[in-house]
Amino acid sequence: METKLLIKDLEVKRGSKVITYFTSDRQGPVNARVAMDIIPVISNQLRLMGKTDKIDLFLYSAGGDTMVPWRLVSMIREYCDHFSVLVPYKAHSAATMIAGMTLNNLLSTQKATPIYYAWGKKDKGWVPKLSFREVLEIEKQRVKDKKSFWS
Repeated sequence: METKLLIKDLEVKRGSKVITYFTSDRQGPVNARVAMDIIPVISNQLRLMGKTDKIDLFLYSAGGDTMVPWRLVSMIREYCDHFSVLVPYKAHSAATMIAGMTLNNLLSTQKATPIYYAWGKKDKGWVPKLSFREVLEIEKQRVKDKKSFWS
């Protein structure tokens, strides 16, 4: 079945608008990761779509820039009342953060991994300053307090 028809079928079954965000996990010049350059791309899609009741983000990624998730999720939430993330295979690192910020609206058949939100030097090695659980709690509180990325 053609990709557009599969997406349309998913939208009908879930009663939502679906945005797909797939990155590459290949090494070398074709490597694509979660990065800030996705913000204007998704922003354009959202403006064309307009405000809607429900948006699903169909996500596959080996991770990337951990500064992107809050901005991306905050932006998507401005265009809908209900936001979910669908993970068909994997959402590692920054993609785990994106999926985790949906506040229990994560539909996953596979796996997520720890993230490294910030780094600090401890003794002789580098260790994460915050655990994934700590970051998730901070992000959940920001969403609960209705704080935008830009506030």
